[in-house]
Amino acid sequence: MLFSYRSEESGYPEALAWARLSAGQGDPCGMYVLGRALIYEFGLEKRMAEGDSWMFRGALKGHVDAADMWSSNNENLQPYSAMMHGLAARGHIPSLLFLANQAAYPQNTGETAALDNGSTSACQQVKLTLNGGDANTPPWLRKPEQKGKEEDTPADAGTVPPWMTPSGRERQAPAPKTINPEAVKFWEQAVELGSLTGLDELANYYETVAGNVQEPAERQQLLASAMTAATALVKKEDVRGFKRLARYYGQGIGVQPNRELHKDYVLKAAETRDPEALVEKARLLIKGEDLEPDPKLALDILTDLEENQTHAVPGMHFLLGYLHEEGLGTPQDMALAYQFYIKGAEQDDAKCMNNLGSMYERGTGVAKDLAEAQKWYERAAELGNEDALANVERVREKLNTKKK
Repeated sequence: MLFSYRSEESGYPEALAWARLSAGQGDPCGMYVLGRALIYEFGLEKRMAEGDSWMFRGALKGHVDAADMWSSNNENLQPYSAMMHGLAARGHIPSLLFLANQAAYPQNTGETAALDNGSTSACQQVKLTLNGGDANTPPWLRKPEQKGKEEDTPADAGTVPPWMTPSGRERQAPAPKTINPEAVKFWEQAVELGSLTGLDELANYYETVAGNVQEPAERQQLLASAMTAATALVKKEDVRGFKRLARYYGQGIGVQPNRELHKDYVLKAAETRDPEALVEKARLLIKGEDLEPDPKLALDILTDLEENQTHAVPGMHFLLGYLHEEGLGTPQDMALAYQFYIKGAEQDDAKCMNNLGSMYERGTGVAKDLAEAQKWYERAAELGNEDALANVERVREKLNTKKK
């Protein structure tokens, strides 16, 4: 009932009443439905912590979809690893992936301390309930016999979900510097059960650790392992493998750079309509790298992406701005180029920021403004854009000369 009323809210109250009754009687399906309603706002105010709690309880009861959703929301946290070990022992792939990530990217202890400030976190609230509950147990988590007059008391809408920091950002684990054999074991078990995500995560893990290793031989061995996992993905015709090998051959990661292989893997990935691969194909068409230059086709690819993608694809707005700024495949339109660069800058695209600085410095498409140019160059430089570093110094000298 709940999920058939997506566009008709009049049906929500009855559906939610059944869900609450079912969940209150300990039925894992009811817990899952109620958790989804709270997380995705099906007739209820969004309450992530409360929804997450119901998902966890449903997972404990063996509801696989609840475990999938809970583990995906909490991949870098450790509080409930016992549950995940139990599910993993039964061949539950999401739990194996959760445990692999937990072992590979241990939670930042600094963030853990930030949560431990004497207050009861969402994680602790769930633990209290599983241990029988006490006076601090939130009303929505109490067992039926514990409920009293407070049973309809609303939960704190501001409770921080356990996979986020108190500031509201998703938790970031510190970059690993050594391989954890336990993490590899869990990933390999998931791969044996047919998980292609496990292969991709394993390749990424080897590559990440290699980036923090100084000894050349060890680094090369790790990158070779990443290449092996990526190649296995390619054999399964998985787009993640095509994209990974395209990047390896394009940037010379663990292998000698090979423009022809880079192009081949980009085109294979683009055939799947993968947005990132389409952007890279468009770049090759603009630059004419091992492809016949075709800026008009590149523009068509990027325009279609821009119009149909819910989220911006990295590099998309920069290339659209570049094509309109240079008049490639379309009449030159500096105003439109500026708009695309602004959109890219909002997505933290350093190249877009650098080009905005150039437009303000030269007065092309916008009024000349050295102070505004310096601002954009500095923002791009902070994100590591090397061209912007030189541009910042040049504009500063111009501004100092102007003051004198």
